[in-house]
Amino acid sequence: MILQRQIKWCLLCLLCISIIGCARLTNYNRGTKFENRIRLYSQAIRWSEFERAQGFIRMRKGHAQNQDLDSFRNIKVTKYASTNKTPQENFDEQTSDIILVYDIDYFLEDEYKMKRLRYEQLWWYDETVEDWFLDSDLPRFE
Repeated sequence: MILQRQIKWCLLCLLCISIIGCARLTNYNRGTKFENRIRLYSQAIRWSEFERAQGFIRMRKGHAQNQDLDSFRNIKVTKYASTNKTPQENFDEQTSDIILVYDIDYFLEDEYKMKRLRYEQLWWYDETVEDWFLDSDLPRFE
């Protein structure tokens, strides 16, 4: 009788540990995917590859992307730096949204001007495809 209780108790503890372990693994995978997506998107923006960067955008709630890639032809990004300390500071647990803010220095080739802008991004996690997407337009270079 005592042995059966001990076995049941051990099995219950193992079950709880395995459930907690799976949840942490899911969060780890989600975090790793986020870091990879941010790195790849940042590289695309930094090297002025706006067509590639546009592939990271998936607007929620039926909003359409409204940017013409021809308008980016004369833009060369010279600096792309995060103003956030860590993405976790801006993580919303209820929606799995993360807000990141970047400062972008860029050169207008046709006007020979250097400019700077602040670029806010809203990233969200799509449970169906298990990946992160940007719910913001590309930067508005003016």
